[in-house]
Amino acid sequence: MQSYHVGALLLGAAVGFVPALAAPVFSGGAASFIFDPGDGNTTTVNASPIPAGGPVTQLNAGSAAPLAASGAAGMWHLETADLFGLNLPSGTGVSQYDTSGDANAAATVTINFTATWTMAGAFGPVAFGYANFPQISGAVGSAPGSFVQFELQANWSGGATRTPINFSYLNSTPGGFSTSLFDVEELTPNFIANGASETISGLIRFTARGLGSESAISLGQDAGTTPVPEPEEWAAIAGAGLGVFAWQRRRQRRIA
Repeated sequence: MQSYHVGALLLGAAVGFVPALAAPVFSGGAASFIFDPGDGNTTTVNASPIPAGGPVTQLNAGSAAPLAASGAAGMWHLETADLFGLNLPSGTGVSQYDTSGDANAAATVTINFTATWTMAGAFGPVAFGYANFPQISGAVGSAPGSFVQFELQANWSGGATRTPINFSYLNSTPGGFSTSLFDVEELTPNFIANGASETISGLIRFTARGLGSESAISLGQDAGTTPVPEPEEWAAIAGAGLGVFAWQRRRQRRIA
């Protein structure tokens, strides 16, 4: 899975533009990845600090039949002049096929996270906080009682804020499925001041209960060009994750 990015976005006009580029600096953050196959015997992996760079999977766990379940999860941070945030790799999710009856619960993968950046220069205007999960897919088991669920709780706090996200997708219809989430909102104020910090924190949970056949839910493979809703300033966002990006981050000067 490729990480997402926002490149330089320029507007043509009969004037010159001088970039007013900030440098979002990762100040620190941690994530915990918790896998429960459905019997309460959890596996926990901690990432402190959250690593930088590219796709990484920190959690890869499973359990054998008759409670066959598996879970995977990962997270890394990234920063450019126009974007900072957290990414998740494709394959993050959970599956379960329970042939032992109804004694067990659903399998879950839970990600708790918090990350903070400090601005070296003003970030914006205009700055937006977003959640982008372009493909959440899998299958629901064939027997009654099977289901899958995706939950996201995310908060932006510090130099600027936006409405918290509290999203849940639940599916109990047997067979394959695919859904997505894109939520973007202008920050208040619409920039983050020089020296101010911004924190993104929350919880992501994948749940699968598989009876009769396997139930599974995970983030799909992304080619790096996943479309998002217009307007076009959002179109460069790709990949699965949460973050802040800036649009029209430039100062105008008159050319003599």
